[in-house]
Amino acid sequence: MNTLLKIGKWYWLLIFVIVIFIEVEQISNYYLRFYRSHIPLLLFIGLLIFHRNWLSWLFFIFICAFGLYNLFTWGLIASSATSMEFNYYLRHGLDGYPYRRIASLLTAPEFFYFFSLIVFFTKPVRKKYFKPEKRGSEESILPQSS
Repeated sequence: MNTLLKIGKWYWLLIFVIVIFIEVEQISNYYLRFYRSHIPLLLFIGLLIFHRNWLSWLFFIFICAFGLYNLFTWGLIASSATSMEFNYYLRHGLDGYPYRRIASLLTAPEFFYFFSLIVFFTKPVRKKYFKPEKRGSEESILPQSS
């Protein structure tokens, strides 16, 4: 289970980095404004994935639930990207690509939000966020009393 979680975490972080590079390129060419980009959202999700405590778990659950709500309510009637649809500019950048439907399915935010909700409610992930193991640098430097 842990290997599968690591693969999924690094897969989505790679997708986030690709989306950030595409949005930075579009911002530098004046096709996109920073206030319409998804860069802060993706950086915040990345921070929540790596910083493990109960508050980050709660924020991540809220973001995933709001992402699903946003995509299935406002996303259906919106003419441009919603605030939680992070693959919009990646999907439209692949218009000439022959396998664009497969690429848009592999980067679909609906899958990310839905499966992240399921994974974050499982016991191994909750255990990592509610009882994080101490690393060597986080141990107490004070002498232990007997």
